[in-house]
Amino acid sequence: MSYLMLLDILKRFLNRDYSSVKLTGEEEKAVFRVAMEQGISGIAAYMCNHSPEAKIRTKTEDKQVIQRYCELEDAFEQICRGMEKWKIPYLPVKGINICEFYPIPELREMGDIDVLFRKDDMEQVEEVFSFLGFTKVKERYTLFSYPVETHFVRGRVTIEAHTVLFSELCRWNSEIQDYFAGHLWEVARKEEGGCHCRLRPEDELLVLVAHIASHIRGNTHCGIRFFFDIVVFLEYYKDQLDCGYVKQELQTLKLWDFFCAMTAFIQRCFEKKMPDWIPSKDLEEEVYQRFLELVMSGGLFGMGNTPRFADTAMKETLNQNTRISVWSTAFKRFFRTRRFWRQEYPFLKRYPFLYPAACVHRLWKVMKWGDLTVVEELKMGVEEGNARAELMRRLGL
Repeated sequence: MSYLMLLDILKRFLNRDYSSVKLTGEEEKAVFRVAMEQGISGIAAYMCNHSPEAKIRTKTEDKQVIQRYCELEDAFEQICRGMEKWKIPYLPVKGINICEFYPIPELREMGDIDVLFRKDDMEQVEEVFSFLGFTKVKERYTLFSYPVETHFVRGRVTIEAHTVLFSELCRWNSEIQDYFAGHLWEVARKEEGGCHCRLRPEDELLVLVAHIASHIRGNTHCGIRFFFDIVVFLEYYKDQLDCGYVKQELQTLKLWDFFCAMTAFIQRCFEKKMPDWIPSKDLEEEVYQRFLELVMSGGLFGMGNTPRFADTAMKETLNQNTRISVWSTAFKRFFRTRRFWRQEYPFLKRYPFLYPAACVHRLWKVMKWGDLTVVEELKMGVEEGNARAELMRRLGL
């Protein structure tokens, strides 16, 4: 029920209906918990803050989100000036661009700012960030689609300095990997007399769609804010986009069927008619409800509703085009690639003879099951993974 109330709040925000949303104390608590998990607490707080029953935290959350937005915007302006001074081309992507299409841009939450740089410029980029007081974060893990060492941090501000997009999450789709390896720089337009580059709206949409697909198919999940970005974007541009170009590029990326299914899902969630160039598609009730539950129940990145082994099972089921067994999933989970072992246990680079110790630790880590037995946990993960794989197929992924 809290999902439906939160969707109603988002629909009203999209339609600029800022009248007070009346919720009971328990309803507000449930809605706000989901909104926090989904990265849209600022919108929920703003829409509820006229209600006398609103809790103190709800009344101040939108102000905190706006303050956070201002911090990121100020930092981004400093970075822009720095890159202009050093004559380094830079291409902002994702959230920092999408917020301008929101009815109230300051309420579009951002955990960080994504900026694309040319690989050959990264040494100079590091110098600029260092000059501006940022620290380069060095960790051993690869997070989602980029190495964590490309994060630059200053206080509460984090900048993700990409050289490519979607490289890790899209190993299942070589077309996406190849397309975004260099295509964005080919189509980016430089502002006159400056180094700030921008994408055409059509290419911005391609990035948003590929981003969602990469998270759902490569990481098993993404939250409702990803889809709200799409509806806000399409509502802003309506029929102004070069629909022939968008369709052709999405077909090249093998994402056209998914795009049609996704827009059908969005239309039903937010009750917004899609532009005429997008084919109308009716999602089966079972598919809609299953996908809505998946999107709304796991938070922004799906960390809250993924049983152990479910992601491994889903990926292997899709890769092999057949349902997989419990034990093959366990085998895949433990026996990983050489690259994984070296990322997880950096000491193996210098001391390869400690590999048996790493195996023992890995086995101990994998076998931490909590209250469930090994077989029960494996069965739950594989069953959920196979179910999600079937859902992905029906969504066009």
